[in-house]
Amino acid sequence: MRPIVGSIVALVTPMLEDGSVDYAGLRKLIDWHIAEGTDCIGVVGTTGESPTVSVEEHCEIIRVAVEHAKGRVPIMAGVFAVITFAAIGLPGLNSFVGEFMTMLGAWERAPLLAVFAAIGLVLTPVYMLRLFQGVTQGEPVGPAPKSDIYAGQLGLLTPLVLLMFVIGLYPAVLTNLMISLGQAGLAR
Repeated sequence: MRPIVGSIVALVTPMLEDGSVDYAGLRKLIDWHIAEGTDCIGVVGTTGESPTVSVEEHCEIIRVAVEHAKGRVPIMAGVFAVITFAAIGLPGLNSFVGEFMTMLGAWERAPLLAVFAAIGLVLTPVYMLRLFQGVTQGEPVGPAPKSDIYAGQLGLLTPLVLLMFVIGLYPAVLTNLMISLGQAGLAR
């Protein structure tokens, strides 16, 4: 694959009056940019519409752009929103089913462990969505906080970070529990 150099355009997604994607307009924009010498087109990035279109629309915009460009220019697809939503376990995306089934199994076998997992599942979306907001919308308006993290947050995060290291260094603690949960489920 050759490196992408030259004019790279973050294309806006044209919308119709009813808020739906204007695919004919998208095709016209792609043709115009190619005719004007654009070397690469980025679609559904962070130009504003990525967080507002559905996952299905997101995928369809990418498909239409790639098909319409027909290899004349590379198409860069913005996937930051989809990856963020998958990471926080948005229903319908890959992480949700795994997290739900793991929590269900853990609750039956080790409720205390399930409570700790639930805390992580609550904190993850908070931080992921804050990251997503910062990347897509820039710096927050208003007074800047004096610190990135406060004592209460540090007190909550410290045991979670330590637990991450324990699981990372001694994975048998978690894998043995998961094996026993799986065997108990299969025994039913």
